[in-house]
Amino acid sequence: MANRPGQAHALPSSLDAAVPPTASLAILGSTGSIGRQTLLVAAQEGIRVAALAAGRNIELLADQIAEYQPDFVSVADQEAGDLLISRLLEMDLDKLPEIQAGPQGAVRAAAWPGADTVMAAITGFAGLEPVLAAIEAGKKIALANKEALVVAGREVLRRAELSGAWILPVDSEYSAIWQCLLAAPPGSVRRLIITCSGGPFHGRERQALEGVTVE
Repeated sequence: MANRPGQAHALPSSLDAAVPPTASLAILGSTGSIGRQTLLVAAQEGIRVAALAAGRNIELLADQIAEYQPDFVSVADQEAGDLLISRLLEMDLDKLPEIQAGPQGAVRAAAWPGADTVMAAITGFAGLEPVLAAIEAGKKIALANKEALVVAGREVLRRAELSGAWILPVDSEYSAIWQCLLAAPPGSVRRLIITCSGGPFHGRERQALEGVTVE
């Protein structure tokens, strides 16, 4: 159940905070590494998978649909949607989910009424709009998308406080920082400097980075 507007839970203040239990999940980025791990945990914990959002890995997505039987699935584009439907018909499943193609499908998955928790694991800027949709719907959000906070962190947290949505950092770096801050006295940390990997320098050799400047 969503919290009342103004009842802010954007970032829990302790690991023991009364975070509502998860009964059902929407997984954004279900065929990626974090998405696959989330499905394994859901199976172990008996958590229902209500919605999946993926890109173009149709074979894996079809297998996930067969195993977890979500109500709603989104894919990257119409071509991927057509391939998925054909594959599911070949599999002769007893039940087919509603399927939507295109980026708005992930937005619908994020706000899917049958899910109380959203695993936001779509990488890059493409993951921001679904995160905002989940916040608007008052979901509990397991946030693995760093870019959503890098690009629009203040707006994300502002909206979360207005809607009463929970945001739980699950990306390794963000979660580690959050847990370290919980151990520090309130107000004792003035500034954090977070180094980053990837970006425009991903894949470059060390020698190529020696002459890199801000410009």
